[in-house]
Amino acid sequence: MEDLMKLQLDNNIITRIQGLESLTKLRWLDLSFNMIEKIEGLKNLRELEDLSLFQNRITVLEGLDELENLNVLSVGNNQIASLDDSVRYLHKLKNNLEVLKIQGNSFKETGEKEYKRRIIAYLRNLKYLDYQLIEEKEHEKAMDDYKTELEGQQLENEDQKDNTEQKEAMKLLEEAHIHHTANMFQKCCEAFDEYEKISGFRKYSEVWSYSEGPLEDFISSFQNQVKAKHREKKKYLAFCKEKMTSAERNAEKESIGKIEVYKKEEKHIFREIDRLRAETQDTGKPVDYDFYERKLQEKIVVLKGDLMDIEMALQQALEQARSQFFSKINEINAELQNLQVALSGEFSSEIQQFSQKLKEEFKKEQEQF
Repeated sequence: MEDLMKLQLDNNIITRIQGLESLTKLRWLDLSFNMIEKIEGLKNLRELEDLSLFQNRITVLEGLDELENLNVLSVGNNQIASLDDSVRYLHKLKNNLEVLKIQGNSFKETGEKEYKRRIIAYLRNLKYLDYQLIEEKEHEKAMDDYKTELEGQQLENEDQKDNTEQKEAMKLLEEAHIHHTANMFQKCCEAFDEYEKISGFRKYSEVWSYSEGPLEDFISSFQNQVKAKHREKKKYLAFCKEKMTSAERNAEKESIGKIEVYKKEEKHIFREIDRLRAETQDTGKPVDYDFYERKLQEKIVVLKGDLMDIEMALQQALEQARSQFFSKINEINAELQNLQVALSGEFSSEIQQFSQKLKEEFKKEQEQF
């Protein structure tokens, strides 16, 4: 099933998209004429090129963000209410969409002409809309009609991208436990007594910019080094965890092997006893049960010894892994401490220079009056 490239599931009274996660090679998927209310469960289908959700109960376009190879999309005859939201959503997607069937939804926006031009303007790579070829002059007219709106949308997208990047950057700082270093110089300056009065000084911005540049470079370098060390810690933690898990798996496998060998030997002994008991009926010679009991006990003693050796070897391997882990983590923590000390020293020095420079500029201004 994992190699499946085409899947037709139309007219199946399907209410939810699910169970397709492993079909990563799928390129053509037909889910038309069902009862699906939400687009979901498609994020693993990155190779998907043709998707039909025609004639369902979908109310919002969503869940298509990961489909970077999508070329044909049919969502006509659903219950999608907002053309504007739908077009803006499709506009922001990174795919190869050239064919769109979306007619037959109860869009609240008025006019078929507006409907068509808005879609064409926002989806510049579109070649067919509702199975009709889009002429070049239609592209030009739509782009001209929506030029101002598209420029505004572009600025909005850039702002959203900047906000997303800032959030991701802050998340990385939080994971490395150094989020307090974001805008560190500005925060420190704002903590000054009578900051409002000081920041109103005519030369403040000039002096601040002079000090802020080099210090921000140093802080940025500090952040990058700490994040790198944090990644190293996570990587080494995963390595040690896998090493310990592997040791436990190998020990378990070896123990099971020893037990299986014992079971086979035990089975062989009992078969031998059964054979001798059968012969006793003919020969009258009794079975020496004590001999076989001693033999079994000897094998049990050997098995216990083997299992104990395996357990001791496992504990030794786990202890060695733990010891190596803590040694490495302590080494990284020491390096982090040195970075922190260096930042503290540089920051204190720069703050002193900044304060001194402010005083000098303030004194010069007083002397002029």
